[in-house]
Amino acid sequence: IGLLSLTNDSLRSSFEVASSEINLPIHYQTYLEIRYKCDNDLSIEIYAPNYFNVYPCGGLYATDKWQTAYINLDEHLTSIYNSGVIFPGSINIKVLLNGARLSDRDTYYYIDYVKIITGPQA
Repeated sequence: IGLLSLTNDSLRSSFEVASSEINLPIHYQTYLEIRYKCDNDLSIEIYAPNYFNVYPCGGLYATDKWQTAYINLDEHLTSIYNSGVIFPGSINIKVLLNGARLSDRDTYYYIDYVKIITGPQA
C-alpha cells in the first residue's frame, strides 16, 4: 500500500486509515493478513457502519524487519453481528489501521499489503 510518515513537521502526530466497505459472511472463517514494518506499534480495528461502533482487534509491535501477521476476525465479527441490528448472514465492515509518532523522532509505517481471507469453515 505504501509509506505513512509522521515527522516533526507533520500537521498531526497520529494517523488513521480506513479501507473501503467490505461485506463479509458471518459463518465463514475470516482472517486479516498484513505485511508490514514500522517504527511504532500499529493498531487494527473494525468499524461496522450499521452498528455505529469501532471494535479493537489487536495491535502489531514495532519491527525493523518485514513481518506478516494474521488476525482471526471470526470472534470479532460474530460479537458485532450479535450485538444489535440483525442483517441476514453478513456484515459490512471497514478495517482501520492507526498509529502515532514517537515523541523523540520521525516515525515511519511501511505497509506492503492488507488482505481479507475468508471461506467456509471446514
